[in-house]
Amino acid sequence: MDSGSLSLGIGFQVLAAAEEMESGLRSALDAIDSARKRLQVSAALDTMEYLKRSGRVPGVVVALGGILSIKPMIELRDGEVKPFGAVRTTKQADERMLKFLLEFGDMERLAILHTNAEPRAKQLLNELMSRVRKSIPVIFCS
Repeated sequence: MDSGSLSLGIGFQVLAAAEEMESGLRSALDAIDSARKRLQVSAALDTMEYLKRSGRVPGVVVALGGILSIKPMIELRDGEVKPFGAVRTTKQADERMLKFLLEFGDMERLAILHTNAEPRAKQLLNELMSRVRKSIPVIFCS
């Protein structure tokens, strides 16, 4: 079974399966499938360098992105990394990510991951939670 995801996206699928294990293997597998279909993984990157290293973006695009200070916004959709925007500043990236997350409406769970950006990630989380109308479980990690 292809998870179609990565990192905590896989973790959320495992949590869904664990919650259904008492009902049997078929229920657990169905829970994984259901979670995978509802799962959204998105990221705001400070640089295109890691996209270049992954082989997903040609070096010339990365060089141009560096010259223009472009910060790519990506999502994992159907097991593939897809762009959903590009911005020039960290503030714009955070605002775009907040807008993107709020477009989902009711969230069951949320994970905020960061790399050496804890204050920024906490600020995004606090802003998001102040706008969400219900309490949801949150995983926050680096």
